[in-house]
Amino acid sequence: MADANLSLNFSAKWALSGIIIGIFAFWFNYTFVPISLPGYELLAGPAMVALSLISEETPFWPKMVVFLTGQYIGYFFIIFTIRHFLFGEISSSLNTNHTDNHTVSHTDKNDDEYS
Repeated sequence: MADANLSLNFSAKWALSGIIIGIFAFWFNYTFVPISLPGYELLAGPAMVALSLISEETPFWPKMVVFLTGQYIGYFFIIFTIRHFLFGEISSSLNTNHTDNHTVSHTDKNDDEYS
């Protein structure tokens, strides 16, 4: 359970990077820079999924809130999944192997001396 809480805290903090990436991607396209941002669909993918759920006639600011919320939630789930399920499995298996190799039962040792 502690691993899940650590993964949640870590993901919540680093998901803010998704908002920063989303703001940068939006600003880059909004200023009509003559080149397209490489990987825009990938960087702003979570926001695009969230925006696909609302109408095109929605005013700008509610769309921006949905855009940034989608970025945060998308990046949160991606970071949580990678951290908890991929690295959590690796660290828990390392901890299990470490404790299994160095565990000494004092009762077994004492039983052998008196037998």
